Amino acid sequence: MTADLRAQLQAALAAAYTIERELGGGGMSRVFVATETTLGRKVVVKVLPPDLAAELSVERFRREIQVAAQLQNPHIVPLHAAGEGNGLLYYTMPYVDGESLRARLDRDGELPVAAALQVLRDVAKALAYAHRRGVVHRDIKPENILLSEGDALVADFGVAKALSASTTSGGGGLTSIGMTLGTPAYMAPEQAAGDAGVDARADLYALGAVAYELLTGSQLFPGRSPQALIAAHTTETPEAIERRRPNIPAPLASLVMRLLSKRPADRPQTADEVLRELDTVVSTGGTSLTTPSAPTAKRDLRNRRLLAAALILAAIGSVPFGLSRVAPRRIAPATSTPEASVAVLPFVNMSGDKENEYFADGMTEELIDRLANLRGLHVAARTSSFAFKGKDSDVREIGRQLGVHNVVEGSVRRAGSHVRVTAQLIDADSGYHRWSHTYDGDLKDVFAVQEQIGTAIAGELKLALAAHDSIALARAPTRDTLAHTLYLQARFLWNKRTGEALLHAVTLFDRAIARDPSYADAWGGLADCYAILASYADMSSAATLPKALSAADRALALDSTLASPRVARAHALMDSWRWAEAEREFRTAIALNPNYATGHQWFAGLLTATGRGREALIEADRAVALDPLSLVISTARGHALNMAGRVADAEAQLRATLERDPTFSYAWSELGLVLLRQHRPGEAIAALRKALAFEGEHSWAGYLGQLGYMYGATGQTDSARAVLRALRDTRTRRYVSPGAIAMVQVSLGQIDSAFASLETAIDTSDPFLAADNGFPVDPMYDVLRRDPRFQALLKRANLQ
Repeated sequence: MTADLRAQLQAALAAAYTIERELGGGGMSRVFVATETTLGRKVVVKVLPPDLAAELSVERFRREIQVAAQLQNPHIVPLHAAGEGNGLLYYTMPYVDGESLRARLDRDGELPVAAALQVLRDVAKALAYAHRRGVVHRDIKPENILLSEGDALVADFGVAKALSASTTSGGGGLTSIGMTLGTPAYMAPEQAAGDAGVDARADLYALGAVAYELLTGSQLFPGRSPQALIAAHTTETPEAIERRRPNIPAPLASLVMRLLSKRPADRPQTADEVLRELDTVVSTGGTSLTTPSAPTAKRDLRNRRLLAAALILAAIGSVPFGLSRVAPRRIAPATSTPEASVAVLPFVNMSGDKENEYFADGMTEELIDRLANLRGLHVAARTSSFAFKGKDSDVREIGRQLGVHNVVEGSVRRAGSHVRVTAQLIDADSGYHRWSHTYDGDLKDVFAVQEQIGTAIAGELKLALAAHDSIALARAPTRDTLAHTLYLQARFLWNKRTGEALLHAVTLFDRAIARDPSYADAWGGLADCYAILASYADMSSAATLPKALSAADRALALDSTLASPRVARAHALMDSWRWAEAEREFRTAIALNPNYATGHQWFAGLLTATGRGREALIEADRAVALDPLSLVISTARGHALNMAGRVADAEAQLRATLERDPTFSYAWSELGLVLLRQHRPGEAIAALRKALAFEGEHSWAGYLGQLGYMYGATGQTDSARAVLRALRDTRTRRYVSPGAIAMVQVSLGQIDSAFASLETAIDTSDPFLAADNGFPVDPMYDVLRRDPRFQALLKRANLQ
């Protein structure tokens, strides 16, 4: 394909240029280096994709490029010309001998402050020049900033305007390709919204996003899809840059965050203004010309004293244990001894490699697990802590929302086998730091770091550690660093809770186990995956539940103190209708780790299914208290309320969940069932349709079955039958759920068929009919209860 395009382009350029090679990293265009025949100079030729070119007026595009070519500034890569030939639309510019800012960031990560300032000043000069001439770039990003001979130059000025101005179809094609919208990772909110009045301040927002990446080594809102990125730029506040890199000069940090303001009016209004502020930072060595406030002056004095102390400690030498501990420092004394409660926020990935996000998340999760095993310490669950990932939330508000008096923040920097971990304990009531430690070492020492952080937290909170607490903190689950890396990658995928992610996680857990068969945590992770895989991957439980039990048994044989594999085993037993065994496992797991919110959540499902609604609500309430921001746990409480007949409370619970995330499909499905019980069929069906829409093409069979039930129950029999056909269509579904089919059959009055389907569902442990989904207490089965065959069903499910 490349060879064909190169030949086609060479023919189009005829004798004027000789194509030499193709460059990578061209984004939507294909980029080639050529030699101009008459002058012997190198140029870059960018070729637009045929589907985009077809949307453009070639003549108008050529004229717009000629206008943009009038920009002549030392920090702008000028455009030469635009042309069309052999069905190709292209434009040319000088070849810059150097590298893109993206290449440098990928190689080195965050830049030194002085180097970042130089780049930002050069880009601001380019923007100021172009904006004064009415040209807005609309796609400022590291790929369009070139570094050469110590200078930064901005490429593709005027191209976005040329494309949008020359479209012949109202912009539909351009919008679908995304060129006129810019690049999601650097897009201003007004630009993302398609505001026709986008002006130069959109470029300043993009400059702020580039500055944030230059200074932290990480994009804003990393690891998200383009659609999620656009939403984040519109609604989420980035984490304060000074938290990501505390040594940034305060005026520079302030400027970057103001550039990232959602409202254009709250940003600096011109690139000239930005340039003046950058020049002030440079000329004052990072100190503002204005007199600092008293608190700021005190903080700066304290930081200088701490730096001096750190230098003295470094001169004396490192503390000799596992990892070398770098300058432990007490930042501010606690004003009081708070209750023993803590939340561990997601550690920030400070590595240049974005792929190390799993490592930072894994370090956080393992620290949470260690602390959760300490008696007398209340630890906020992972899901709630991770709800604050990437957000610049006030620590006091975090403490209030999570019900804790202390917060742990930290960062992880990994380069090869070298790891640096920084952790800080903050009093959530006052906002003061209680202590901060930095640890340097090798991958093999990460468990020692977790032990030291956990021990320090326990000491600071005045916890008296019993022998089993010390053992829990000192636990090193494997000595194989690669096995541990595979485990962390698998856990990262497990937490995504999608069928594809879980299947990949199974592969990674298997690889970790192959390297270290005695790795109990990896066996436990495998059990967790298989316990829920059938529900998320649209498949039968016949193969997954036995594997969940087998993996859990192996994990517990290696370490009987682990709660997570015991909970996974209990879930698999429950879905296999082995109630008494499942309940024993749940109770044992909760005794081992009372802080494990998922254990309380799933145990509530067992209690609901066995007719103990009051006890179920107690467990659901405990799960919410431990993990208050978990959407799944919040929805599960709504389900428990519904099954207990408290439909008004259930509706309130589910609507509160959806206020936090209006796209959460599970909550919409449960809300639909609640609304149907309240005789609000139109709203109920609308809620189920939303659940299906947000779930996408891989919608869970259960949601479709619930929708079919609603259609049948409200007399829309044709629609119900259509759902029934869809559920049975093996061309579109990997797994035909007899439990989902039974629901629709019940609503259509096909009672004999419904009983047959339910018998099959019970015999095959259909994931839709699983106990924590409401069988057999769900009111939708009321029409069957007086039939003797229903008692036979209960006996079949060991519920007689």
